[in-house]
Amino acid sequence: MIPCNFAGVFFFIASATVAVHRCLTACTCKLRYQALAEAGVIGVWAAVWVGILLVNMTQKIVVEKFSIRHFYISIIFVRF
Repeated sequence: MIPCNFAGVFFFIASATVAVHRCLTACTCKLRYQALAEAGVIGVWAAVWVGILLVNMTQKIVVEKFSIRHFYISIIFVRF
């Protein structure tokens, strides 16, 4: 089990960074719409982690290991 604050901050920063990177490279990429779609998916992940952080501020919850594994699997399928 990983405390929610640490995991949330880490994955929010990672997700937001990758989403911004994909948006910036979409302008020069031949597959512009695919790059924007990937940025959107990762942006949703960033929003999920912000939600987890907000919930954790009011209720002390813990992120289960399966959700972090699911995040890793989803990132593997997104090309950087």
